[in-house]
Amino acid sequence: MPATTARDYAETALLEHLITGTLSDDDRTTNLAVALLNATRTCACCGNSMGWAALTVADRILGALSQDLPGDQQNIVATFEHDGDVRTAELQLARVSGVLTANAEEAVRFLLALAAGVCQDNSGLTVRSSYPGATDQVRGWSIGHGVAIPLNRAQIFDAYCTDAVTGEPLPPCPQTEYCDAFILR
Repeated sequence: MPATTARDYAETALLEHLITGTLSDDDRTTNLAVALLNATRTCACCGNSMGWAALTVADRILGALSQDLPGDQQNIVATFEHDGDVRTAELQLARVSGVLTANAEEAVRFLLALAAGVCQDNSGLTVRSSYPGATDQVRGWSIGHGVAIPLNRAQIFDAYCTDAVTGEPLPPCPQTEYCDAFILR
């Protein structure tokens, strides 16, 4: 087993701060995400925490989205499943002076849920981009094991127009264009 490093302490302190400093006890999705991240093992090759790596990947995904998404407002939803229970976290981004911004506490909660999804093999990410007076655009990615795979317009239509709990079809949203997702860099 590798020796404990300063980074190990920093990772543990960050996760503990996220648990105790910003989360309420009734936030079941975020608390589950933190528990899943804390329960991840360390990499056999480098000895780093897989939970920390997942947070890094989630941060990279959110950074790519905030740079590449069109529109003035974004509604981003991360979805992950644990023991048959589907969990979601939502983040609202608004363009202010050309830069997409978000509430810091909501961003932390969202990143934790997205990171939990990164560790799973059956997670997703959807984005609704809004423009004043224009048709909204919806894009999606399949997330798992550190990779965001872009969905095409038919796949995101199917995902967006299906009830996540019952599997029943939902009507398409009015004034919405279902678009091919792009590769997140």
